[in-house]
Amino acid sequence: MLTDPDIREALRACYATPPNHRLAINIVDLGLVESIALTPDLEAPGANIPGVPQKSRLALTLLTLSANEDAEGQLQAQIANRLAGLPELSQTTIVFREDPAPFRFLNNV
Repeated sequence: MLTDPDIREALRACYATPPNHRLAINIVDLGLVESIALTPDLEAPGANIPGVPQKSRLALTLLTLSANEDAEGQLQAQIANRLAGLPELSQTTIVFREDPAPFRFLNNV
């Protein structure tokens, strides 16, 4: 079964800036992952069949660096693609929450 550390490790491959940028820091180390909620998906195909691995639903809340919808959309796609590689996940919901202050200096990165 997936755990919070498993999700964080997968998210270390996702960047709010291009990976070759001078300030390339993954979203976990940058502190953008606000919350991770994993719940069993009792409606996933095979959920009630003995021997079939249980799947989970993931609700991920991230702090956003800017109001740039294109950048937010690219980051969301990057995260969704990375998490799609985890067979234990059946569904992922990503929510961006604007943080009022700490990361404002990165808007022009």
